[in-house]
Amino acid sequence: MVEHSTLDLSSGSYPPTVEPAFTEIRQGLSRTFTMSCRVLRAHPSRVLRFEWRLGSRLLTAGQFDSQDETEYSVRSLSREGYGEYSCDIINEAGAGRCSFLVTPPGALGCHAPVAVWRPLCNVCMLSSVGHPLSPRSCRARI
Repeated sequence: MVEHSTLDLSSGSYPPTVEPAFTEIRQGLSRTFTMSCRVLRAHPSRVLRFEWRLGSRLLTAGQFDSQDETEYSVRSLSREGYGEYSCDIINEAGAGRCSFLVTPPGALGCHAPVAVWRPLCNVCMLSSVGHPLSPRSCRARI
């Protein structure tokens, strides 16, 4: 598993900053879709590696050449394909992470809104409508 670290100003190195930090994707079974994770900045910017995972299972890994983006495609989504995908982009200073929550269409539409803490975004969201909540409201709902 990749360790995420903080900025170390003394060495001049810092982990990659990436986008998107978090995206929710609603997708039907047997559908094909692609997720991408892009490096905004990193130092050192050379020798960047990436790892795509579904949960804790490694899907693919590699190293950047001259591009600043990596993609992962799901060819035909199965039930086992629902869950949280992550892409860690790694340099010697640490890692930046893009996260993608893949859910069935309408998965939350038939349920009451649920407050969900999104630590990667440092925000609490009302899941069925995607509205941010104040930290106080979030604690009251969780």
